[in-house]
Amino acid sequence: MRIGYAGQNGHPYTGIGSVMRSRGLVGPGTPYATSMQGLMEYIHANPDQGRAIMRENKSYVFFREIGPDGPYGSLGVPVRARDSVAADPAFVPLGAPVWLSLDRAEASGLWIAQDTGGAIKGANRFDTFWGAGAQARQVAGGMTGRGEALILLPKGTLARLQQGQ
Repeated sequence: MRIGYAGQNGHPYTGIGSVMRSRGLVGPGTPYATSMQGLMEYIHANPDQGRAIMRENKSYVFFREIGPDGPYGSLGVPVRARDSVAADPAFVPLGAPVWLSLDRAEASGLWIAQDTGGAIKGANRFDTFWGAGAQARQVAGGMTGRGEALILLPKGTLARLQQGQ
């Protein structure tokens, strides 16, 4: 069965990685890396504490069964590994090509803003989509990059946006 995003409960998102880092549970001086893999390792090794930490995030996502193509992004089209990025639509129009120039070579290049995310808020915040499976989990789990983003828009778009059209 393939599942995709169906909705969110509207509560604010609390990143458990930040909570765990601030409490000294992951990161320097601990046996657990500050990555998705490190967070998962801590939670598996400490299931009771892990459940308590996960309950601190009051934001819940709901899923639905989808067909063979997907998952689907906010544009209603399937997102593609190494092509689709989530962005804050208040700063990046959905469907816009985005050129990322990061300190992570594997994430630098041309992406399409096809999705949004509860934790993707503000300018210059993006979540690259790496697909499914062990390799995607490995890349995405350790992915934190710093750099610049260029949003590619047709000529005249900025003037139209500033005029409220």
